[in-house]
This record gives sequence, C-alpha cells and structure tokens, in this order.
Amino acid sequence: MADEIECRDCQGHGWRLLPFSVDEGAPCPDCNGEGWRAPTDDELADMAERQAEEASSGEPPMTVQEMYERAYALKQELRR
Repeated sequence: MADEIECRDCQGHGWRLLPFSVDEGAPCPDCNGEGWRAPTDDELADMAERQAEEASSGEPPMTVQEMYERAYALKQELRR
C-alpha cells in the first residue's frame, strides 16, 4: 500500500532535486514535503472500516492522522 499512497512527483521522498543544484532540493509542491498524497474518499472509507474492525478486536482506535504520523516515522527510520 505504501507505493500507492506515496507522492508520484517525488517518489515519496518529500523533496525534489533542483536542476543545477548541489542541495538536496526543495520540498515537493505536490505533497508539501510530506512524501505522500492525500487519500481519496474511498481510501478514507477503507481506513475507517479497518479502524472500526481493529476497535472491535480490542485494539485501541487510531485516527487517520495517527496512521500517517506512524507511517512517516517508519519511513524516516527506513531511510537511515
């Protein structure tokens, strides 16, 4: 699923290389440096359904924002 939600413009890095620049680049304007695109309404509905299933299985509920923060932290750790 990660490949599906990563920003296609920056390939999930959150920045783009600038031509003729030695810097890492500038924050990607499509994802505002986040590295992923906004989910569609269908994806949000699927996430909410999974969240309801997890809540009924005894897992504490997690908001979509918490899911994104968790995914972002994991991505940052994988880059190290």
